[in-house]
Amino acid sequence: MLNIKKLESYANVSLYFLLIVYIFFIVRFDFEIFKNSLKPDAGLEKAIKREKVLELRNLVRKHNIDSFDLDPYFMRRPGGFSSSSIITTTYPSRYIPGSKDLMIFNENSSNFINCDIIDSEKIVSYVICP
Repeated sequence: MLNIKKLESYANVSLYFLLIVYIFFIVRFDFEIFKNSLKPDAGLEKAIKREKVLELRNLVRKHNIDSFDLDPYFMRRPGGFSSSSIITTTYPSRYIPGSKDLMIFNENSSNFINCDIIDSEKIVSYVICP
C-alpha cells in the first residue's frame, strides 16, 4: 500500500527537479548572474543608465556624506537628475537644500569660486561652500 506522505514528497522532489531543469536549460539561466545578484548594489550599475547619477552616488559614498545640496543647474538642465533617482541612489544620505556639502556639474564650476573642491569625477564634483 502506498503511503500518501511519501507520494507527496516524491511529487514535490520531482516538481523541484523539473523547475531547476526549466530554469537552467529552457531559460538559459546564467549561474554567474545569480551569484552576483547576492552582492550589495548588484544591479545598480546596469539599472542606472546616466553616468552622472552613478558619479554622484560614488562621491557621496566615498566621502561618507550624511546630507548634501545640489547645484540648481542639476534640476534645470535637460536630461538632468530626477529627485527619485537622487534619493534612491544616495540612500541613506539625504538631499537637503542649503547643506554645506554641495554637488556641482564640472562645467558649472565657475559659479562656485569661493568653494573648496574636495573631489572631482568626470562630470560631477564635490565641493564645500562656507
